[in-house]
Amino acid sequence: MQSNYNSTRIERGKLLRKNLENNTKQDFLPQKVNLNEQQNIKKENIFIEKNSVLSSSSIEMEKLGAIDRLKREYGIEKNVVLTKENVEENRQLIEKYIEFFSAYPDIYLDLILPSESKFHLYFYQRIFLRACMRFKYHYCIASRGYSKSFLSILAGILRCIFLPGTTMFLVAPGASQGVEIAQEKINIILNTWPLLSQEIAKKNESQKEINLFFKNGSNFDVLTVTSKSRGLRRNAGICL
Repeated sequence: MQSNYNSTRIERGKLLRKNLENNTKQDFLPQKVNLNEQQNIKKENIFIEKNSVLSSSSIEMEKLGAIDRLKREYGIEKNVVLTKENVEENRQLIEKYIEFFSAYPDIYLDLILPSESKFHLYFYQRIFLRACMRFKYHYCIASRGYSKSFLSILAGILRCIFLPGTTMFLVAPGASQGVEIAQEKINIILNTWPLLSQEIAKKNESQKEINLFFKNGSNFDVLTVTSKSRGLRRNAGICL
């Protein structure tokens, strides 16, 4: 299909290259476009849209979500063995992403969320998680249905992962209230983000307490308020 648009496009391209070579700022677009040329351009665009053929890979990419498209585009390697040499070779990149995800934990959760999951964080939940990771003291008053316990325990697990050597605690007024709440929320969190469970080396559960021991030396303890637990020392905690 031929039209005057093809010739004018070639002319504009030649003029553009010439202007770039001469470093001039001349206007390379045609000053006037008559009605016939505009109609020809519209017809040609419609013809191209109807008869264009996309490759199967392009169609497949369009159906993917933003995260899966990013993984496909950059070709993230699979089954890479984590060795000392591998870590040292990519140390700067790893430190860069750890610093970023420490300030934006919600984005980290978006990346590790399984592609088939329909779970998503609300805006206020993202602000809550960022505040928990960025500030030393964080106090929240919220109504029922805010997901206070869920978000607090999730933030505690993320803190243990991103800050090696962290010792977290969680306590509640009732003798077994904290253990029951934490047990339910921890199971939901690990089922929603299965990769988080890969950071846990050992998990102990009982009617009186729950202990999560992480591979980087951090630990998260859910305790009841007793004379025994009063003497324990931690560097971060959650009071329900």
